[in-house]
Amino acid sequence: MKKMMILTAAAIAASMVCDAQYTTRRTGRTGSSYGSAASRRAATIAAADAEDAAGLSAREQKLKNTVRLEMPKTGRNNATFVAPSMGQTFVQCNQKERRWIVLEAKYSNPVRQDRLTFTWHVLLDMQTADKDVRGDWDNPALPNPPSRYSYFTTSVTYENVPSDKTVAEHAASVCLAPSYLECYGEPKAVGIEIRNKDGELMDGGFGVESEMKEIKGITPRILGNPALQEELAKAAFWKNPAIMEAEYKKGGKTMAKYVTMRPGLLDRSKTIWQFVKPNYFEQVAP
Repeated sequence: MKKMMILTAAAIAASMVCDAQYTTRRTGRTGSSYGSAASRRAATIAAADAEDAAGLSAREQKLKNTVRLEMPKTGRNNATFVAPSMGQTFVQCNQKERRWIVLEAKYSNPVRQDRLTFTWHVLLDMQTADKDVRGDWDNPALPNPPSRYSYFTTSVTYENVPSDKTVAEHAASVCLAPSYLECYGEPKAVGIEIRNKDGELMDGGFGVESEMKEIKGITPRILGNPALQEELAKAAFWKNPAIMEAEYKKGGKTMAKYVTMRPGLLDRSKTIWQFVKPNYFEQVAP
């Protein structure tokens, strides 16, 4: 027992010395106030990060902030679907099947990522809405006619994204309920930005898919120039006042803004679509 007590005391003393030495190296000062549990925890995390980095090959280090993104297609034929039915239903509505807007992007990454944040930018065109509302946007009889385009945006963060060696291809997806398609039209332009846990734009993690002549499509598969992609992201349609703040005039009178921002865009995990092939999608961070 006496030997055990001596060994325990020695271990505690050694721990205190290590804390003091670490504090002196980091701060240039000594004293127990700087050898806190928080300091030790931060040092442990930093050491783990350094160990992870050291374990990567030179090629993996280069590819650490790289993804390969395949943009979703726009338009009613490519981006709208009837939702699946879950078991027996007791709804006795005699109506045609309503369609959701479901946008799905495929991506892969060479190195495992702690977190990837997808920010989506979507424009719907009212001229493709249901027939009874599509003419409203420039109807002079309405006191506040709606805009030609509706803009939606949301960010979704995925945790613990495996590398290509484990999972060759992943998917990210957002949805709009049928009423948005019916009232505001089908998607005509989609933009995506993918950023890592530090907020840096991933190489290959920016793209725009558009049917609108005002918005030029930008291929997201060009890798190796993240600085260029950052500049493209700064000039994307959702940051361009010539598009987002443009006004529609008729007979010399301003009728409406071309674009209005609206809420409603959801990650698929918050809709009925979460039950469709869930293995393609990573855990969404709270």
